[in-house]
Amino acid sequence: MSVSAFAYDKFEWIGRIILRIDKKLSRRLASANLRIHPEVYASTVGFFIFLSFIIALTLSIVLFQVFGLLSLAFLLIPFLLYPLLSIYPSIIISNRASGLEAEIPYAAAYISVMAAGGISPYKALDRLTDVKIMPRMAEAAKEIKMKVEAFGMDPVSAITEVASTLPSKTLKDLLLGYASTLNVGGDIVHYLQRKTFTIFEERIKQIKAIADRITMVMEAYVIFTVLLALGIYIIFIVSKLYPIGGAIFTVGSFVLFAYFILPFMTGVFIFIIDVLAPKYPLSDWVPYKVFFATVPFVLVLFYFMVVPYYVPVASPLKFMVDYLAFNFFNAAKGLEPSIAVAILLFIVFLPGAIVHFKRSRETSGMSREIVNFLRDLVEARKTGLSPERCIETLAERDYGAFSKKLRKIANKLRWGVPLSKILHDEIKESRNWFITTNLFLLIDSIDVGGGTPEALEALASFGEEILLLEEEKKKSV
Repeated sequence: MSVSAFAYDKFEWIGRIILRIDKKLSRRLASANLRIHPEVYASTVGFFIFLSFIIALTLSIVLFQVFGLLSLAFLLIPFLLYPLLSIYPSIIISNRASGLEAEIPYAAAYISVMAAGGISPYKALDRLTDVKIMPRMAEAAKEIKMKVEAFGMDPVSAITEVASTLPSKTLKDLLLGYASTLNVGGDIVHYLQRKTFTIFEERIKQIKAIADRITMVMEAYVIFTVLLALGIYIIFIVSKLYPIGGAIFTVGSFVLFAYFILPFMTGVFIFIIDVLAPKYPLSDWVPYKVFFATVPFVLVLFYFMVVPYYVPVASPLKFMVDYLAFNFFNAAKGLEPSIAVAILLFIVFLPGAIVHFKRSRETSGMSREIVNFLRDLVEARKTGLSPERCIETLAERDYGAFSKKLRKIANKLRWGVPLSKILHDEIKESRNWFITTNLFLLIDSIDVGGGTPEALEALASFGEEILLLEEEKKKSV
């Protein structure tokens, strides 16, 4: 028997009380896409609260002889546990909403391109269920597909029902607007295209707002690390001048702040910035692999360059560190281990930084060129040439960093390899979100939408909007 089943069987009465107190729990569970009945979840929460109360009461009784009335503080644990378990769905909703907001512009562009090629939005959403570069959208599309195929609902009703539970207002407006436009017999393609352009404009405004919040966090970090550290350093110096103050702020206190509190707070600020910064599910892990590959080598160097200053170990590298410290850096006696650590940090991070810089430089130049290629592809397609023949013709032009990849695609086409397979292989090799997204849109606009000039025109237009969004993100953040 699972924990949730046991909790529902034995503590259902607590679950009913929690549901009467928290009347919005059912809706939060639906928005969080947690596949659990509200009464079962509430009963599970009640079970953990009851269990924590028993444990807290036991600890209070056992430790009462040692800590006295202070041991009664353990009885607060159940009261603290309830809010944590109650807001857990809200945390899931927040993460899901932020993921959807990042993916919506690209998903809307995909649906619009498919609609321009004659594919219904439901079919486009159905194809998104297997798309790994948009995991949150794939999750929402699977909900719609499940209601249609498992419960027999019509696509419009399924889209409307799922949209009402989505935590993202932008996606909810897009899907509900599509349903209402379809019901009144409006122009679906025009609605989707205009709505997608509006979504891109709103996303650009959101990125600017995110950049402002990151700026505030960085200012707070500067205030904390510079002003507070400077103030504590002054207090420490002044305390050494007066015998009374020396007992209040000791060397140990200064070391605690400098080597433990300050690095910990730096990590907290880095975490906050990482939460605020726009991010996508696709990441380039090659620089990290290079970094981890250098770690064992640096650990060996640490043993021969730093450890000998604290433990008697024979090391030929110790003389090199001494030479650099006294002759190159002109450092005082005792700073040799610090200089050795600085050299090791430089060695461990430099290879990964070089790889990251090189790959970022290649992909940044390729992003603009791929948009230029899509625009030229549209004009070539209007002449009546097939998409494959258009690509072979455009491969002779210069598209900068994208030219090498384009010639590779054209050569495979001449060998008879299907275009969809070629582009899927390119997606697997690419670790850049922008390039992967545009190649994915190109694949389905040709493979599913037939590669009509209208579909490719929509693809080129949204490619330009995506490029504008990425450039705005770089400028702002």
